[in-house]
Amino acid sequence: MAVGDDFRGCGFVNAAAELADLEHPARAVIREHQAGLREHLAGLAADAGSERPESLAEELLLLLDGAAVTASIERTTGALDVARGVATGLLRSESGLVAARR
Repeated sequence: MAVGDDFRGCGFVNAAAELADLEHPARAVIREHQAGLREHLAGLAADAGSERPESLAEELLLLLDGAAVTASIERTTGALDVARGVATGLLRSESGLVAARR
């Protein structure tokens, strides 16, 4: 994820923040996007040998969303660096998923 002068975070998260109507049709698209990301992360976690791919995917998605929002506000990569460190810790706690990268 690059943080430049034109970086404004995730368009889906931004749209959700702007839509006061919880029944707006765009919210279904936003939920579908989030579910797709979660599913993709769970698949990667499962392929890597995670014993809890869905939980790990949820944790990683929260990190990703939070880092993107913070990076868009602060206009620095600091939040991304912190999120990367937390994600690495989560992966290390999984049965050696990143043991080779230590």
